[in-house]
Amino acid sequence: MPNHYHLLIHANEQSAELLKGRVLDISKLSEGVRLMQSTYTKAFNSEQGICGNLFQQKAKSKPIEYQSTVQAINTFHYIHKNPVEANLVLYPEDWNYSSFREYLDPDFPGLCNKKLALEILDLDERMFHPKQPSPFIRTLSID
Repeated sequence: MPNHYHLLIHANEQSAELLKGRVLDISKLSEGVRLMQSTYTKAFNSEQGICGNLFQQKAKSKPIEYQSTVQAINTFHYIHKNPVEANLVLYPEDWNYSSFREYLDPDFPGLCNKKLALEILDLDERMFHPKQPSPFIRTLSID
């Protein structure tokens, strides 16, 4: 997205471990996100010949309960349909900065652990088809 990004991260015991000896204890995962934003900001500022903050606020996170498959699937689909809902593209796979194409094409290079995502979310990769209108990605609800 032009003004924000979403990550769906599977945390494990190691990434949830707290880093001690700081003003505030934070998890290794939180520190990783902080370092990612800091490194990106430094590179961007260097490339543009500017200085200062790029991000207006600290990263926000919302835990998803491992047992809540519906919440996790909703989040997965929300992330992928976000550029469609914002009228930036017509189809999720047209957004260049999305992982959606990784799920469409098994040979598409990317960062996602597709196997883990499909397993945890209990998704069938046959459900991903290119050039489906946005209603294809629908929000699931509990009846």
